[in-house]
Amino acid sequence: MTKENRRFVVLWHKMPKELERPSHFDLMVEQQTNLRTWELKDWPDESVVVEAMRLADHRKAYLEFEGPISGGRGKVKRIKQGVVTKFVKVDSSLSIELQVVEAGHKSQRLRVIVEDCAVGDCCKIRIDLDEFE
Repeated sequence: MTKENRRFVVLWHKMPKELERPSHFDLMVEQQTNLRTWELKDWPDESVVVEAMRLADHRKAYLEFEGPISGGRGKVKRIKQGVVTKFVKVDSSLSIELQVVEAGHKSQRLRVIVEDCAVGDCCKIRIDLDEFE
């Protein structure tokens, strides 16, 4: 994998009612051997800064997987996917540019600025949306 062909996915993670953890969105960005992952309460439809939690890295299988998760941990549905066009560490933040790839839809670019934080820590993510033909 080169920097030019990294992928990303945004999953809607519906949690079972018996677990206290609420349903959420997972933003996953491909690394060498896994997916760097953040949990977001909402996925914005406009440019905005949102709270997120850095989760442990996930398996690359989630780039393609949809359905129930083992161990009764809910189910996931892909809502966005595409390629990473830029991934740069700037001071204490990560600057990530994403190109959404969805058949039959307008293309969309996302610029994501993430405070670099440890697993389990909350951080701010700025998501800028840019649609084009």
